[in-house]
Amino acid sequence: MLKDFLWNAFLRTGNIEAYLALKEILQKSTNQQETIAKDEVAVSN
Repeated sequence: MLKDFLWNAFLRTGNIEAYLALKEILQKSTNQQETIAKDEVAVSN
């Protein structure tokens, strides 16, 4: 939901701060998913 808000804010205004905030959120989400995947692999070994 926040991602949608930030993306739409960027599209409507061209505000680079909204885009950078969105990219930061997406990066944190990706890092969290990678950590979970690594933990699952470690448990299954």
